[in-house]
Amino acid sequence: MIYIPRDWLNNKENEPEVRELISTVLGCFNFSASKNDNEAFVKARLKELGEEKILQELSNGSFAS
Repeated sequence: MIYIPRDWLNNKENEPEVRELISTVLGCFNFSASKNDNEAFVKARLKELGEEKILQELSNGSFAS
């Protein structure tokens, strides 16, 4: 499980989806046609959810795979 500091989440109700999104980018298995397409979708969805801090930390490489 990925550690996400509570203060990084804008909306605590988004936590399950945020975890799932991050896992799709960092997981060992990538079943999408293109890694770039998958990352673009995840970043767009995080932005849509208003999780800017998570998006920033993901881009900074704060989450280890």
